[in-house]
Amino acid sequence: MGSDVDDTNIARGILQFKQGNFDAAQADFSEVLRAKPDTCAVLADLREAAAVTRDHTRAVKDYEAAIAIYPLDTTANCGLALLRASCPEADVCNGKEAEDLV
Repeated sequence: MGSDVDDTNIARGILQFKQGNFDAAQADFSEVLRAKPDTCAVLADLREAAAVTRDHTRAVKDYEAAIAIYPLDTTANCGLALLRASCPEADVCNGKEAEDLV
């Protein structure tokens, strides 16, 4: 599967999700995950990134990547907001961005 097809499946999946066609959206996202398993890690494992690895800068990048793929992912948006609001690292902490995410 080429990247154009992947991008098409992602865009179509997001549109399907927004329209309430959850089964169709899941099918499109599943197709992408079969072709690009590392995307699954971005979507599924990032929820634990900051807590487990304490690599907050990487966690921010991964959350942002997940949100770019799936903007309606409430867990990713809230996770990034919490990280931005509470991280002790000055380059990660951003209260304004945290507010904008929720």
